[in-house]
Amino acid sequence: MAHLPKVYDPNTDFSVYRVQQFASLHQACITHDHMIATFIPPLSNDKVYHWWLNRVVEVKHGGREIVFMRAPDGSDGVIGVVMLNKRETETGPFRGVVENLLIARGWGRMGIATALMTRLEFVAREKGITLLV
Repeated sequence: MAHLPKVYDPNTDFSVYRVQQFASLHQACITHDHMIATFIPPLSNDKVYHWWLNRVVEVKHGGREIVFMRAPDGSDGVIGVVMLNKRETETGPFRGVVENLLIARGWGRMGIATALMTRLEFVAREKGITLLV
């Protein structure tokens, strides 16, 4: 099994490299696995990278959480990621939206998605979010 899922912290874990890893995983899921996720091929590396950079800014401002998992081989490669969008509304401050559950090719059916979602649910509860959609 891979490392335990980690909550992304832009204050300690920010690097162009990490953001590029998220973008590369996203692109691979669309290109190789034919997943429909935010973009339509052909993909622009720059466009996907900047989209992820904007998600990191949202984390920094408190509107989003990113949970990711690294490969167990010590390579620091990202093999899975999921996001929690903490949209604030007066009628649903308890509601969060799960977005972009992405697992790298070759890592499916190993419990990665379950581990990511378990960690995301824990983070959501800590933030007072009790309903995930």
